[in-house]
Amino acid sequence: MNKNQPFCKCCMLDGMIENYDAVLEKYISSFDDNIKTEWDEYERRIKLCDDCSQLLNGICRLCGCFVKARVAKKIMGCPSTPPMWRRLE
Repeated sequence: MNKNQPFCKCCMLDGMIENYDAVLEKYISSFDDNIKTEWDEYERRIKLCDDCSQLLNGICRLCGCFVKARVAKKIMGCPSTPPMWRRLE
């Protein structure tokens, strides 16, 4: 692995955690309602990320986050310049 390139978190988790998608969904469902993105906004953000060239296996190649978790928090914004979506106050 190139030391200047971040490792793939999905690959790291593959085999370590059975069904890590379910673990991620459970994590997201544990967020307090006051920090969760509204469903319509969540879907809009997911669509934008799905169309982004920086998305790789559910991971943002710009910041290394799990995109589903990032878009689920209204205080988070897109790390792209310019951002594809902005944080909500």
